[in-house]
Order: sequence, then structure tokens, then C-alpha cells
Amino acid sequence: MNLIPVAVIVLLILGAGYLMTKGDLNIPFLKNADEIELRRIEGFPTVLPASTQVDKQRWVIKTQAELDDFLKTVDPSGLAKVAESINFDKEYLLAVSNETRPQGGHEIKIRRVYKNSKDNTLRASVHEQRPGDGCILEQYLNTAVDIVAISKNDKEIGFEVIKDIKNCEESRE
Repeated sequence: MNLIPVAVIVLLILGAGYLMTKGDLNIPFLKNADEIELRRIEGFPTVLPASTQVDKQRWVIKTQAELDDFLKTVDPSGLAKVAESINFDKEYLLAVSNETRPQGGHEIKIRRVYKNSKDNTLRASVHEQRPGDGCILEQYLNTAVDIVAISKNDKEIGFEVIKDIKNCEESRE
């Protein structure tokens, strides 16, 4: 039995699976040299219930006081917490949120951080996803939030947003 066709099929399936994760998998030998390693903070991304209107936020957090201010801004009730200890001598946090939404189904996630070689800055690529027309949504005020850690550096950090629509199909019987 010839194993070459089986090997090709397996490689195609693995390649398609990697592409479908949209950068969520971290494969070391495929890493881009300009990409900065980020560490997910436990419990994020998340969606927080909101009691007041909150504007979208994009923060580079360099101290515990700044982290506390960000959390108070996105969640005035004080429920949002970062469970782990952050060493601000070694790393910064990047934190983003969308504005308060009247229904669920919205998500936000920092996908990657990379060097912009044109102006020698760092760019954080933020993926915002909103529900499509066929989605069944819960009605409650909420804010989507994500926080990641990157190694401390002296480069200016900017944010770019990629907006997407979640495809939901309503089942009708």
C-alpha cells in the first residue's frame, strides 16, 4: 500500500485546521520573526455585564495602578479582576474593550502583536466579532474585554482593529 496519498491528505487536513484557527495556534517553526510573543491573562477574553455606558478602550498598561484604572473603567461595579500576579518590571499589559452593547454575542480578542518595520513600532491586532442577522441574542448590557501580556519594551504600541460578523443560522421548525 502506498502511504504518500495518505500522508498528503493528513498534511492537507492539518494545514486547513491551522488556517481555520486564525492564529490561535502557536507553532514554533512557523513563527514570524516580526511577531512578538504574547501571553494570555487567565479569564480573558471575557464579556462583562454592564450597568452604565462604557466607551471602547485601548490601553497599554505599565503599572498596577493603570490596571486598576482600566478595570474600573470597563467595570465600575468592581467584579472584573486579574487573578494572576503581573510583574510590571518584566512585562506590559495590552487591554482592549468594546463599547457597551445592548445584547450579547459580541466578542473582542487581541490576536497578535507584531513589529511594524516601516516606523519601528509595535501593532496589536484586535479582532472584534459581532453577531450576524440570524443570531438569537440575549438582551442585556455588556462589554467585551481582553487583556494580554507582552515583554517590556521601549517601542510605541498602536492598535489595529479587524471587524468581523459571526455567522449564525436560526433553526426554524
